[in-house]
Amino acid sequence: MLSTAYVMPSDNFFSRVLSVVGADLKFRFRRPAAVITFLVAAMAVYLIIPDIRTGRTLMQIEGRRVLYNSPTVALGTGILCSMLLSIFGFYLAGNSFRRDILSRVGFVVAGTSVRNRDYITGKFIGAVIYLMAMMMTCMLSAIIMFFLRGEGDLEPWVFLSYYLWIGVPIVVFCASMTIAFESLSFLSGRLGDSLYFLVWASTLAVPIGLLENNIGSSWIAVFDVVGIAPVIDMMRERFHTSSFSLGFIDFNTRLQPVLFDGIDWSWKLVLGRLAALVGPLLLIGITPLWFHRFDPTRIKATVRHSRKGLRKLLNAMVKPATRLLAYLLLSRGKGGYRVWCRILPAEVVTTFILSPLATLAWVVIMVLSLTLPAETIRDGIVPVIMVLLVLSLSEVTTRDTAARTLGILFTVPSMQKNYLMFKFLAAWMFALSFTAIPIVRLLPLSPSSAGSLFIGSGFIAGSAVGLGLLTRDRKTFIAVFLMLLYIALNAKDVPVLDFAGFLGCATPGVQAGYLVLTLVILSVAHFSYIAKVDRM
Repeated sequence: MLSTAYVMPSDNFFSRVLSVVGADLKFRFRRPAAVITFLVAAMAVYLIIPDIRTGRTLMQIEGRRVLYNSPTVALGTGILCSMLLSIFGFYLAGNSFRRDILSRVGFVVAGTSVRNRDYITGKFIGAVIYLMAMMMTCMLSAIIMFFLRGEGDLEPWVFLSYYLWIGVPIVVFCASMTIAFESLSFLSGRLGDSLYFLVWASTLAVPIGLLENNIGSSWIAVFDVVGIAPVIDMMRERFHTSSFSLGFIDFNTRLQPVLFDGIDWSWKLVLGRLAALVGPLLLIGITPLWFHRFDPTRIKATVRHSRKGLRKLLNAMVKPATRLLAYLLLSRGKGGYRVWCRILPAEVVTTFILSPLATLAWVVIMVLSLTLPAETIRDGIVPVIMVLLVLSLSEVTTRDTAARTLGILFTVPSMQKNYLMFKFLAAWMFALSFTAIPIVRLLPLSPSSAGSLFIGSGFIAGSAVGLGLLTRDRKTFIAVFLMLLYIALNAKDVPVLDFAGFLGCATPGVQAGYLVLTLVILSVAHFSYIAKVDRM
């Protein structure tokens, strides 16, 4: 059905593009992962609009909370949702090309009249619609929350105008980066995921840095895809202060709240947001020039080319370490081992070998974990470990399908029925290889943080395996966990977000909750997987 939409003969550019868009949207919105994603987006809005009776607020200025009227709720939730979408939108909208390669639809497209620009444009529009639907889901959730916690009359046009003004540039940015990265094979994997994380950080840091130092103020709007710079500038002019905060933050209950009566729309403000579209649209405009058009020769050539230069040098440097690790863990010795006792370490070593840079990172993490103070390990090293684990474990299940090695793996006795447990144990062993020393170092300082890190290692391993099997996509796991990590690091005293102990505030109830959540994810994935196996 998907391929039929692509091969529809037409000499009209718009008809070809609409065919690609239709096929892309059908696949995106029919997947169970889409429903889960939209529910998570709606729940995130609930978390970022706190009840003022808790002593926290969505927006505060110089310690005074801002009244929850329509402009405040729309602007606050719009900015925070766009910041979250800017990081996980790239991962959620990705894998479109890879999906067409695995299903062989891409090779059908290559033989039709669909041109490179038609296909790229269609995929780009499909990604924009999908991400914009997510932004509108956040808006509807914010409106529902306004009925519960708002102060004043509901103004639907305010919500819509603010979300479009804030959301459109970030949606276009994420969609264009996704399509451009996937068009180059060496950027469609973990290298691209890591590179985008750096690009995302730059889109937040550069505009704010330029604004604070009054450098190139006329160029800020071009780089500020999130839209935080004009909001800061607006608050400075309106309230004559730079002390402005958004998020789940404390406020002084003894001070009177302040009123934010909305954005003063001007051509400068509108043109500034339109300027943020220039870069992404130029990028998507030149993407057809390097699109491989599913040519196996060009794809392989691109992969070979990606191994040159710095990456090849780093891989060569750490390759002896992975070989030594494989020898130490996989050697049978005199007595021999049972099959599962051999293949579990083999799976862990495979994860290291497929990502040699993870080995280099492991060495650095071990050195720092042995030398730095325990408090520094908890506050600074553990969050870095979480990012490394997210990127390293994202392909722990999907790589078997992509490499077509499941048939070989299932020749191991009882492997097919216990595939999920095997993957989970291997992923947990890999995670513990990074967190074991930090856990031991944290025990004297904070036994609770050490316990949370142990449970969190299992949580991230179980989620990587469970979400990988349920969605058959590595990027869902990346998006969910990077979003969770981002929220946790910006709400440092909220116990429920301390899933790995780096906040030092998790309660026994929170620890038990993450343990139960891990078991739930694994159970749902297991029964879904077993049902699929029984149908085969």
